[in-house]
Amino acid sequence: MTLITIQSLIFSIPGIIGGFAVMAVLVASTQYTLCNIAKVNIEVEVNQTTIILGVVTGLLIPFLSNIIPIRQALGNSLRNALDKFRPSLDDIEVEMIRFENKGISFNQIMMSTTLLSCGILSYYYIPKAAMKKDFQAFLYLLNVLLLLIILGLTFLA
Repeated sequence: MTLITIQSLIFSIPGIIGGFAVMAVLVASTQYTLCNIAKVNIEVEVNQTTIILGVVTGLLIPFLSNIIPIRQALGNSLRNALDKFRPSLDDIEVEMIRFENKGISFNQIMMSTTLLSCGILSYYYIPKAAMKKDFQAFLYLLNVLLLLIILGLTFLA
């Protein structure tokens, strides 16, 4: 168990440090941009809960993601793990199929995704925003719908 902890710390600590470094750069650039646009000195602060959540998540996810594979590996004896001719239930076969060989092109996938998004926006979210009289969301969703339609027409051309 200590090996799992050490391995997860080796991966997570540099990731946490890198994540907080990127966050500091983004917060500073956001503050600079807002100060230039609004012409007012705006203080952008990072909450303590954000830092705690980032550290806890950065430490727990690598630790939890290593537990199951290592327990499966340590659950077999060395003789059974190295036996190539023993049938195993864990064997998984993966077959790569190109969509072009099945008659589906990338443009068709993008067009269907765009049409699906437009349909969900048109028949669910836009009427919901209109019934709740949330005009800001209503206009935002109409703009998103317009952009999706333009995106779809771009892939059609």
